[in-house]
Amino acid sequence: MIEGVSTRRKLSHATAEKYIQMLYKVARLLGDRGQSLEETDSKTLNELSETVFKKNKHVGIALQALQEQRGEVGRRKRGAPAGRIRGASSATIGRVPVAPTEADAPLIESIINDGIKSKHWAPDTVQHHDTTLRKLSNSLGTRGETLAGTSDDALYKYIKEAFPKNWKRMTGSLWALREHRRGGGQVFRTGRR
Repeated sequence: MIEGVSTRRKLSHATAEKYIQMLYKVARLLGDRGQSLEETDSKTLNELSETVFKKNKHVGIALQALQEQRGEVGRRKRGAPAGRIRGASSATIGRVPVAPTEADAPLIESIINDGIKSKHWAPDTVQHHDTTLRKLSNSLGTRGETLAGTSDDALYKYIKEAFPKNWKRMTGSLWALREHRRGGGQVFRTGRR
């Protein structure tokens, strides 16, 4: 399954064997859910790597190799953490941005439009808030929740738990959401004084 990657990366037999063991582990989990490894897209594989197999870096590396074999992503940058290929963001050319849940799409669009019109957000700020809110919407959607239906305090607690590495960067987007809900002007409080 990963012969091409094994050859390109000049992997030892033991390392290639470890990748295969990790892929079997993922395939078993997907099989239990009525899915198959072959039919599962990169987004789902990345989510599994970052949630279910979060503490097993070998699974992330094996899934990355699988995605590389499929031609879905490039090699990870030297020194980048294992798992999902870092540096590949929604802003990367040719990459489709994460879609928010259907219920949150109008809210996110309204927040972004408001930021552009009234706050004169720079393109990088627009991209950051759009990507963050979409990612958060998607994550909440897996739990049957929405941005619109979740309180500011609950969202803050949720990002700290669900995104332990990125929660601080996400608070700016929560601030934008809170200001939008209240018609502007209110400052997002992080619980710290």
